[in-house]
Amino acid sequence: KCIAYDTIRDCLYIGTHKQGFLCFDISRRKIKYHTTETGTSLSKIIQHGDSLYILSDKGMFVKDLQKGTTAYLYPTIEETHKGGISFLIDSSDYIWIAQRNQLLRINLHNPEKKYTYSYGKQGLGKFPVLKMSEFPDGTIYLGTNGSGLYSFNPEENNFRSYSDLNI
Repeated sequence: KCIAYDTIRDCLYIGTHKQGFLCFDISRRKIKYHTTETGTSLSKIIQHGDSLYILSDKGMFVKDLQKGTTAYLYPTIEETHKGGISFLIDSSDYIWIAQRNQLLRINLHNPEKKYTYSYGKQGLGKFPVLKMSEFPDGTIYLGTNGSGLYSFNPEENNFRSYSDLNI
């Protein structure tokens, strides 16, 4: 369902639909480890520095690749303990987590800077965000499941719809 390649450790981190998370050692051609600790259905995996960020049916996790430990990214933020669809870590070190009923934006280093956007409010469409991308100019674009394309306006802390454009 999702995959990330670790160039330093020469392994693939693989998230499955029903069998959890595993690490495949490419040079040895075998699975190094397998776990369902982070959930059985993983949506997305991103390596960011020496950390692996994992979004699953159980929420948002972080794995410290040097220590080998795995935990909730934010143990005290209950919203991040729910399943998600996708996530993005932007160039300002905010993590965007798309869930079924809301979109979260949390500062990686200062989680008190947390913003919650309910679908259908603040200019965001009523259907869930499926994909997110950051362009070189820092603009965050969001693709939804039926509401169209949006961009984030940081000055107004809201979203702009591109669904009404004549394309």
